[in-house]
Amino acid sequence: MVVIRLSLAKSALKVLANSLFKSLVINHFFHFFSFDAMIFNKPQTNEIAL
Repeated sequence: MVVIRLSLAKSALKVLANSLFKSLVINHFFHFFSFDAMIFNKPQTNEIAL
């Protein structure tokens, strides 16, 4: 029982870390995109970023 619970906890932790990493990467990508739009000052991309 303890071993099963431990493996379940491990897999849950893996999934949690995976989703967290994905959200971090997506956030970073969007921040970079808005920064890019600010540098090049494209009105369309700026509207999307804002």
